[in-house]
Amino acid sequence: MVRITAEGMEGFSMLRAIISQSATMSKISYAAFRRLGLQSREYKGERFTTFTVSPRRTNSDWSLKVNALIIEDLPRRIYSDPILEDPTRCFTNYALADPDPRGNSPIDVELGADTYSAIRKDGCTAAGIGDVLAYNTQLGYVFAGPIKNMPRNG
Repeated sequence: MVRITAEGMEGFSMLRAIISQSATMSKISYAAFRRLGLQSREYKGERFTTFTVSPRRTNSDWSLKVNALIIEDLPRRIYSDPILEDPTRCFTNYALADPDPRGNSPIDVELGADTYSAIRKDGCTAAGIGDVLAYNTQLGYVFAGPIKNMPRNG
């Protein structure tokens, strides 16, 4: 979860976001773009918008201006099956980017490689579930890795 603000917007809105260092640029869903009343501009036939992202925690003054491609849809469901183990169980005293990473609410923003180095902080630790790791970011800890350990051939 991230706080989103933009020029001409009153207050902020909380949106669900994912961090994808393999995406070359950040994206926002058209539905979120419309819901927030953001302004857009066209470049080479694509529509873009600018907003500021900050942690959901109000005790942080970190923020980042993001230029994002407006796309029709981002993934509706992150996971095809429910996640039974809670990756947050060993992180009760840590700031988490998403208080419910097992939730399947729609994704509104994809923060891409264009933001990754500004968001990432030092610190990575095993989450205690298979090969899942917890990475420290300006937004709080995020979890990455295989949700279920698949049998390996060999």
